[in-house]
Amino acid sequence: MMKALAEFPAMQRRQIRNVLCDIDDTLTSDGRLTAAEISKALDNRIPETEVAKHIPRFDTDGDKKLNVDEAAEAIKSMARK
Repeated sequence: MMKALAEFPAMQRRQIRNVLCDIDDTLTSDGRLTAAEISKALDNRIPETEVAKHIPRFDTDGDKKLNVDEAAEAIKSMARK
């Protein structure tokens, strides 16, 4: 859910390292991220095939694509590797 930036604690804002912005579906497919798109968001450091193996772990609604919240968790987790 979108909230005003003023409601976002300053400590958490300082921890932001990447921002995904997709106003015209150039990055997503109907607002969802596929394994290929997540791999690109990670600068291709993790191959699409490897990302695809992890999607079920984060895909809480079972549609085989990740919504923004699911993708954020996946990217945070995979970026640490």
